[in-house]
Amino acid sequence: MADDRGSWLGHRVRKGEREGIVIRDNNGLFRILIVQMVDNGDEERIVMNNVGEDPEEVHEWEWWYSGGSLEPHWAQF
Repeated sequence: MADDRGSWLGHRVRKGEREGIVIRDNNGLFRILIVQMVDNGDEERIVMNNVGEDPEEVHEWEWWYSGGSLEPHWAQF
């Protein structure tokens, strides 16, 4: 399960129909998430900009929201 202290480690994410789990979270000028895909074990990267707008390809990804007062659902980055 995901860490509650600001890390993306353990979060479920998906790109299209392919799901993965965040296995590394490097947070600096850019936040780089390394995702291990469930279907074949390949690793993919999500790169977010901590000081400006994110690259467009970030918005191809979604993350599984399952906390708080809302029903669980996929949310777009």
